[in-house]
Amino acid sequence: MAATVVINEYNGAAAATKSSNIAKGHWLSIESASVDDAIKDANPIPKPPSGSNYSYEKWHKAEVTALGGSIRLETFRRYLDSAPGTGWTVLISDFTTPPTPTGTTPVNTVSSVAIRACPTADPGAARITGLLDATNEETAFAVSQAGVDNTATAGFSKTMTWAWAEVA
Repeated sequence: MAATVVINEYNGAAAATKSSNIAKGHWLSIESASVDDAIKDANPIPKPPSGSNYSYEKWHKAEVTALGGSIRLETFRRYLDSAPGTGWTVLISDFTTPPTPTGTTPVNTVSSVAIRACPTADPGAARITGLLDATNEETAFAVSQAGVDNTATAGFSKTMTWAWAEVA
């Protein structure tokens, strides 16, 4: 039996407000864990006349809720199903330096923690810090941010897959 893992989103100052087991998320021009389409539609990332605009950072953790016969979960990573499209970027935090909240709310300017292009295929190797061997344990934070420049086409919709290895 496979382990059960949920993705939790953290918002607000010091990423202190936890939304458990989110099913989907939106990169928005406001800092919100809402998955409501009306909020998404009312708060897009505006296309700039020049330069780039950015979504608010998204702070996530993977949490094991059932080990399902495994003794631990490891090698956590995430990736997009394909490239975001013309004028769009999705950046993620670096595995070598797990991000920590700085005490301020997530930013909608160039992120200092989401600094690497999000892969568009499973990277295979760990990209999120975490070795989980008990229920209710979480990985380190994984941060992402979307950017749009003045060449962007309207909107994009992508699936971000989270993957891990289970050790029996």
